[in-house]
Amino acid sequence: MALHPDQIRLSDLNVQGEYDCPASIAVGDPVYLSSADTVGLADCTDANKMPAEGIVSKKITTTKCVVVTHGSVRKSGWSLDPDNEYFVGSGQVTKASNMPVLYVIAQSIGWAKNTGELTVDTRGVTVR
Repeated sequence: MALHPDQIRLSDLNVQGEYDCPASIAVGDPVYLSSADTVGLADCTDANKMPAEGIVSKKITTTKCVVVTHGSVRKSGWSLDPDNEYFVGSGQVTKASNMPVLYVIAQSIGWAKNTGELTVDTRGVTVR
């Protein structure tokens, strides 16, 4: 049985895309759009590596990944604090209290649903 469009909530969906990426990029990393089809590791201390496009949810190959811009990302081994807002840090997601002192751009990237799941929303406030 198909759902009527009025029954679908955006929070039920993952908005995502496939991109080329460096081999060093891992699941859970915040990434920025470095060229049309390629992402790099986002870094709040470098304006050239911001804003973040989303969070890597899956590595398809060593150099191809899935990036979620709205929805959920799960990562084994994350130690997120549930119900806390997370920001793009220097190559990782971080709470506001752990932001690098010399950040250039502060971008909210989502909220921790539990210790291993982040609800991603890249429409968050970006402050320069």
